[in-house]
This record gives sequence, structure tokens and C-alpha cells, in this order.
Amino acid sequence: MHTDDTYLARIKDEIRAEADAARGRSPLPRREAPPAAPDPTAAADSPRVRTIPELSAAHHLDFLHGAFRAILKRPPDGPGELVQLRLLAAGASKVEILGNLRYSPEGREVGVEIPGLRPRYLLTKLFRVPVIGYLAEWLLALAGLPKLMHHLRASDTYNAARARDTAAAIDARFADHTRDIAEHQKLIEEQLDRLNRGSDDLRRVQTELAGFVEVAQRRFAALDGALDAVRDLSGSRIQTQIDELRHHVLSMNHWLTSLRRSVAALEDADAQQPARTLAAAVAERRLGGDPLRPLRLAAWRDALAAEIAGGGRVLDLGSGADWQAALAARNLAVDGADAGGLPSFLDDPATALARSGDGELAALSLLDAAAVLRRLPAAELFAAAQRALRSGGMLLIAFTDGPVSIADRLDGRGGFDADPALFAQALEAAGFAEVRRCDAADGSPALLARRR
Repeated sequence: MHTDDTYLARIKDEIRAEADAARGRSPLPRREAPPAAPDPTAAADSPRVRTIPELSAAHHLDFLHGAFRAILKRPPDGPGELVQLRLLAAGASKVEILGNLRYSPEGREVGVEIPGLRPRYLLTKLFRVPVIGYLAEWLLALAGLPKLMHHLRASDTYNAARARDTAAAIDARFADHTRDIAEHQKLIEEQLDRLNRGSDDLRRVQTELAGFVEVAQRRFAALDGALDAVRDLSGSRIQTQIDELRHHVLSMNHWLTSLRRSVAALEDADAQQPARTLAAAVAERRLGGDPLRPLRLAAWRDALAAEIAGGGRVLDLGSGADWQAALAARNLAVDGADAGGLPSFLDDPATALARSGDGELAALSLLDAAAVLRRLPAAELFAAAQRALRSGGMLLIAFTDGPVSIADRLDGRGGFDADPALFAQALEAAGFAEVRRCDAADGSPALLARRR
């Protein structure tokens, strides 16, 4: 109770101080200063006199936002807005909210003038004093009861007018919606009628199409039977003729390709002869000076001859005259050397393979693999070997120097990194069987593979 007495005494002192200040003001009426011309540079939110009715005209959040902007010159922050909104919800008056904002530290700094706010604000604070505040608020409410009744009667009239206007607006809107619904219903009915008519047309067209389809099916069945009869009579004969014609066309194309390459080789023979003569001489000297070469050739020859014991034709691609002589010593028919000791097909190993018929060769050898692969990619080489070799025929690939590699280096070409494991995998992927290493005694790598 002591605390309440102290709070009440402080409020009374503030009321007395406000009354003394009011009595000390001049009793003379103030002259209204002529309105000053608006300053275009003045801030739009500069302090000005605001009245309590002006600030209290709005309600709820509109009232709070207007009060914050008018008194504090800023929009409300979250916590501040929540505190004042809770006070409104608890029944606090708008005057108390305005006073809380105006007499806060921020409100004093802004300094918006609101005439009559202080005494009314202090009075609302007095209402919060236990017992005394209740009596004071009761007496004030009793004194203002006539005005409150006037306000209630005015509110009733206003609410009745608003209710009538709202009912009229609802009726007008309902009439509009009813009219729109009727129009939409009419449009829907028209569309349904069109759809029904379209459905009848579709059913009629469907019936006609079904008749056409039935007739077409009968005709197709008859035609299919006739075609079956023709196929039964002449199908095998026509297919045989087609196969023979395809074989003749492929043979003619193969012959024309070989002829074209042979003509090109003949036309260029004279120009290549000096280089071929020089390469032959260098190759003979270099290969003849290798003491281990005869041993390597003999080992590879014996391994190849053992696999083709039945004999047959052997095609060599650029391995050298000494290798071909070694094969001939085992009574093997060898193609691939000319009088100069160099391969006849120095520039195009594909020509030699093209001149070989399908399944004609017992074996194919290339001891100078680097030179051949520079002129014919591995995929094309393996495909041509599969065609030219007979079933069970052998392919011998060795990675040593031969006449063509020596000729390439004389022409500024060369460079090849032999990888027998890589080529063994390539041979298996190309369809060869029994792929195995056949290295010479000095470690020179070679591969043997059999055509399936």
C-alpha cells in the first residue's frame, strides 16, 4: 500500500505542476500568425501539431501505424507494435497508447505537440492505481454517461445504415451472379447440343469407315493370298538370281579396285624406281649385317610351317627377300617379292590382299608390322586377313625391322612402339583364335593367330 501511495503522490504532483504551468500562461488571446509559404526544402515528416481526435479516428492496426508515424515519425517495429497491441486488446484507451508513444524517450526526442494529451494521459495512468483508480474511472464513466448514450445511438444509426448498404450490395452482387450463372448455363446447354450433334455425325462417319475397312480387309486378304502363291512359285528362283547377281557385282567391284590400284602403281613405278633401288641396297646391307636375323627367321618359319602342314599359298607383306626365301625352302608357295628384293606393294599392302581370293591363303605373314600398319590400319588389315585366309589359316605378325621400315626412315617417316599384348587383344576381338606369343630366341616379339 505504501508503494501505491507513493505512485499516487507522484501523479498528483505532476497534475499540480501542469495546472501551475497553465495558470502562468498569458490570458491574452493569441494571434494566429499568417500561414507561411510552404518551404520546398522542408522534410515531409517534420513535427507539427496533432490532435487527439485526429490520431484516434482509426482503429486497431491502422490506429497503431498512424500513431507511430505521427508521433515517432517511423513505422512500428515488431516488439513495440506487439506491446501496444496487447494493451489495446486488454482494454487500454487510445489516449494511453498515444501517451506511451509521446512520452517515451524517443517520443520526447521527436517532440510532436499534442494539445491536452498530458492531463488525459496522467488520468489514464491514475485509473491503473488499485481502488482509487477504479473509483476515479467509475466516476468519470458516470459523468460521461450522457455522451456515451449519444455515441451509442449514433453508432446504432451508423450500423443500421451500413447493414442496409451491405445488404443492398449483397443483393446486387447476388443478382449479378444469378444472371451470370443463367448466361453460363445457357452457353453450356448450347455447347451440349452442338456436342450431341457432333457425336451423331461421328457415329455415322464411324459406321461408314467400318464398312470401308471391312471391304479393304477382304481385298487385302485376297491380294496377300495371291502374293503368297507368287512367292511359293518363284521365290527361291528369284532369291538365287539375286544372290548370283550380288556376287557378280561384288566380284566386278573387287576386280575394278585391284585394276585401278595396279594401274596407279604402274604409272608411278618409274618415279619410285631410284628410291626403291636405294632402299633395296640399304636394306640388304642392314639386314645382312644382323647375325641374329637368320636364327629369328628360321624359328618363325618352322613355327608357321608346323601350323600349315598341309601346305598352301603364303602371302608376305613387306618382310624381305630372305624371309620369303626361307619359306620357299620349306616348299611353301610365297607371293610378295620382286627382283629388287623389296615388297612389290611397298606403298599399298591392301592391294596385295585385294588380289587374293576369298579363302585362298594358307598363311599371311608380316614381320615388319610397323611398316604395314603405317599404310593399312589394323582393323582393315584384320578384316582383309579374315576374308583372304582359309578356315584354319594362320596369321604371323612380328615386330622387327624390315625393308619397308628402312625405306620409310630414308624418306623421313617411321616411329612405332610395338605392343604385342595390345595386338593380341585386337586379334581376339577381330575373331581370331589360338592367339599366342611366338617370340624368337633373342626376345624379338611375334604373334601367331588362327582364323576360325
